[in-house]
Amino acid sequence: MTEVCAKPAKRGPPPGSSPKSKTYDFTAIEIPVVGYGPRIREMPPLARPRSPSALANLVRERRAALHDCYRWARWKRHDLAGTMTLTLELDHFGSVSKVDVADRARWGELATCVADALPAASARSFVPRPTRLTTSITFELSGQAVPARRPGRPAGLTRTPPAGCVLAPADATVDAVTWASPLIKVDDFDQAQDDRERMEAECKASGVRRCRISPIIRDWVSSPSIATGDVDKSIIRSHVKYNLGAFSACFVAAQARTPAPGGEIKLIAELRPDGTSTVSVESSQSGDAALDECVRTAMAEVRFPAALAGPAVIVYMPFAAAAATPVVPAVAPRDTIANIEAAAKAALEAGDAATALRRYVALAKGDPSCQRQVDVVRAMAALRPWIDEPVMAAAADLLALAPTGECLAEALPVLTNLAVRPHSIGAKTQNAELLEIAVERYQLILQANLADTETVRAFLANALIQLGRKDEATALGIEAAHPKLQ
Repeated sequence: MTEVCAKPAKRGPPPGSSPKSKTYDFTAIEIPVVGYGPRIREMPPLARPRSPSALANLVRERRAALHDCYRWARWKRHDLAGTMTLTLELDHFGSVSKVDVADRARWGELATCVADALPAASARSFVPRPTRLTTSITFELSGQAVPARRPGRPAGLTRTPPAGCVLAPADATVDAVTWASPLIKVDDFDQAQDDRERMEAECKASGVRRCRISPIIRDWVSSPSIATGDVDKSIIRSHVKYNLGAFSACFVAAQARTPAPGGEIKLIAELRPDGTSTVSVESSQSGDAALDECVRTAMAEVRFPAALAGPAVIVYMPFAAAAATPVVPAVAPRDTIANIEAAAKAALEAGDAATALRRYVALAKGDPSCQRQVDVVRAMAALRPWIDEPVMAAAADLLALAPTGECLAEALPVLTNLAVRPHSIGAKTQNAELLEIAVERYQLILQANLADTETVRAFLANALIQLGRKDEATALGIEAAHPKLQ
């Protein structure tokens, strides 16, 4: 493994000073002083290649700039048209680091402008390998006359750069993605020019010698969007709890130094659209500098989901030791199955998912039933709330048992929630990678041919629509593809 760091950003204003930022104030998060809980360090990087939908959106979001490039370049070469083949290289953090345009001699200034416009795009999410996208863009003439004056060359779009360092394989290969058909079509039509030319033609046709043409102001009103493209308070809180074990370890260590560590530690964190953050201690009443730094470090370890294009988010989040410490009952040697089952349930309720999992696995070895496997999946999901391959392997074992009856009634909500989590976050942040993961998990459930899966089909249709795959959603035959996500 090697440490991969984002390029350092230029020094900017302090957190919270940007007018284009959201601010969230949280009530204090009480941390149980127990030393166990999920740890973000155990969360593997998203190892799958970047979603084709995300890569397509990366180029499509720069459509306006590509249109302006085409109008600017076509002013000199009136017959400039065709399909341009290009290759984009993305770094681990999803930033476009290089654009190569094939046959630059043919495209001339347009190739240079396109190569300057696309690096402003970003795939936002982290992948532990570089990505190389080979695609094409069709530039076609609209039939509109060349404007009298040359349009301006579009300026590059400035994005908030990612920050921080992550671990990635030292010998990582490159994910090569090829989009066979043209990704988008761009023409040189300009509405303002069309309005002006039409008014001039009408004026001349009326016989007026001198015409004064005033610009037409168009007010475009769009329908409201369900997805905001931002991280919200529920997403922030859930991802902070992904590192509950690290926060708890901070207070356990502090308790060894001081019997009763007390007082809130208030952190301020600036979350960027790519999921990275910078964290500092705003104030502390703990009287323990080592505890303050430990809590700050635990918060800095959290990586939030990438949002589509939302503003920076400023988070004020206090932490404090919980007043009561949950008790995990012990299990005696050769204890009864009923006692082991009750102790496993109590451990899960106390937040000790690792202990609960060990006990449920022991029970499942002696009784490999559907109900036991439901308990295993439930404990695995609590231990690894980001839902990774070990959790999904346990879910696949449960599906292989073909749940029916009472076990199906318990299993289906547990299985569905494994897909609803990435679906909900992906819909709010417009993160295509998470939506693709949700689609795969819904399809895994449906492939098992279980009964009572109408809700799963509705969720799947909703995720497909979010990804722009409406034909696949329609094929499911779901009338209402808008179930409520948590």
